[in-house]
Amino acid sequence: MTDTPPSEHVEAFRASLPPAYRKRFSLEASAEHAAVASARRTGPANVGVYQDGGQRVVCVVASDKPGAFAQTTAALAACGLEIASAETFVRSGPLDESLQLFWIEGDQRHVDAPDLTETIQAALLGVDRGSSTADVVAKRSKRGAFDTRVRFLEAEDGGLDTLEVETGDRSGLLATLTQVLFAAGVQIVRAQISTHEGRVSDRFTLAERDGRAIDAARRLELQVTVLKAVDLAS
Repeated sequence: MTDTPPSEHVEAFRASLPPAYRKRFSLEASAEHAAVASARRTGPANVGVYQDGGQRVVCVVASDKPGAFAQTTAALAACGLEIASAETFVRSGPLDESLQLFWIEGDQRHVDAPDLTETIQAALLGVDRGSSTADVVAKRSKRGAFDTRVRFLEAEDGGLDTLEVETGDRSGLLATLTQVLFAAGVQIVRAQISTHEGRVSDRFTLAERDGRAIDAARRLELQVTVLKAVDLAS
């Protein structure tokens, strides 16, 4: 990947991210992420690929705009990459920048940072022009019905801003969910995506486009919308 940035740069990078990020990632991993962020400069996105144990990780640092995580996810799916898990964080400060991390399923050696950068930049520029996330469509496999649960979880402050989706794993599901949430007019503040033994547990911390909390009526509306999308993707 790119050259490792100085330790003070890595520390400043970590400080710009929420406590959950600093707890989750080591200095070594942060150095990988900081290098990608530093190389982005003024472009819409920059991509790096590194190894985390036996898995390849795609690190995307992009301008934090509505639909960015959805568009990146759809672009990766369109490139034929199966996502095993993912996380996204928003950096504080004047950058308006998001850090998106995707652990790729299996040994997919065709993961290439320059090619992915070009694809993701094009997708994000589509967001800038106001195009729909449906412009990039992920392939979905039809494997029958799944037991699905969609609910809002109570946060430590008592708020209900985290949507949890538990269902059977299938190709393109993450792209479908992020596109549906973007189309519903909410922004994904943070995402935690995990798979285990054929089941997915996806958690999306949500807010209205203007930053307001999701109220009770909207929570019900979003749950119904997501359930319908999961059903169509089965």
